[in-house]
Amino acid sequence: MWAGMLMPILMMPQSSLAGAGFEEGKYHVYGTFDAFLPANAGNGLRDDMQAGMNQWGGMGYASVGSIETTAAVGGRLGVMVNLAEEFDLGISGGYIVGPNSNCFISLAGGGKSAVVSDKREVSFIRFLVEPTVNAKMSEYAAFHLAAGLGIAEGQTEETFTCMGTACLTNTGHDISTWCGFTWEVSPYFTIKDFILGARYAGFPEFKGNSSNAKIEWTSAGLFTGFKF
Repeated sequence: MWAGMLMPILMMPQSSLAGAGFEEGKYHVYGTFDAFLPANAGNGLRDDMQAGMNQWGGMGYASVGSIETTAAVGGRLGVMVNLAEEFDLGISGGYIVGPNSNCFISLAGGGKSAVVSDKREVSFIRFLVEPTVNAKMSEYAAFHLAAGLGIAEGQTEETFTCMGTACLTNTGHDISTWCGFTWEVSPYFTIKDFILGARYAGFPEFKGNSSNAKIEWTSAGLFTGFKF
């Protein structure tokens, strides 16, 4: 399907109009490496952890919990067409690993104790349409303000382990997937073929279920790459 969308763009004629790296009608392929902050991604898992601690507290256990969420990293490959000197339009596909979380709970009471862990791994596949406004800065440099709108599929995978005399079960493993809209705003610079910029992006919400915690993630990040 995506190959069919790319071909009409790849077959567009190239113009002889040139200026500071822009040629009307010309296309280029680009690739980037992206990194996003964890931001609010761990809130759903934290809420589930607190609910579990409250439940164990009602059973007479004292508990202490902690959670850590790591940054997300990924890559993107796209095609951009220069429709006018000040305007590009492109499409891209990308993959993001994270933001991943680890949750730990220690509990004790009634002569029993346990250490509970919940390791969550998250990933996203995204496809975006990207309109971009260009502003020349010099013969070799330009500033760009890009937007992106598209669809994403997310996957969350949680591995639950419990060690100790208070455990009713020792391990558990659950996976959920979901789809929805994704968006972003990306100011960036190009110096010849080098790309450097920032992103502010929103990802589709996973409402959570009995097996996997809710994920609601909006994040800022940086990216760098090259156009070819």
